[in-house]
Amino acid sequence: MLTSVALLGRATVTNELGQYRFVNLPPSPYRLELSFVGYQSQTVSVVVQADHVTTVQTRLSTVPIALYEVTVSALKAHD
Repeated sequence: MLTSVALLGRATVTNELGQYRFVNLPPSPYRLELSFVGYQSQTVSVVVQADHVTTVQTRLSTVPIALYEVTVSALKAHD
C-alpha cells in the first residue's frame, strides 16, 4: 500500500513496507498528514529536533467507500 504523506508543503509516498522519509527539515513542530483511498486520513503532530531522527508509528483505519464505474472511449481521427 503506497500511502500519501504530506508535511509542510512537501509530499512523498511510502514504500511497500509503509516507510517514508523527509530530510533536512528545520527543528520545529509539524503536522504530518497521511492518506490513502479506502482509509481514514490521519493528521499527526510531531516535533523534529536538531541532529535527531524522529520516528512516527501510526496505522490508518479502513473506511467503506463507493467507487463508481468509469467508461473511457475514443474515436480514431480521420486523415
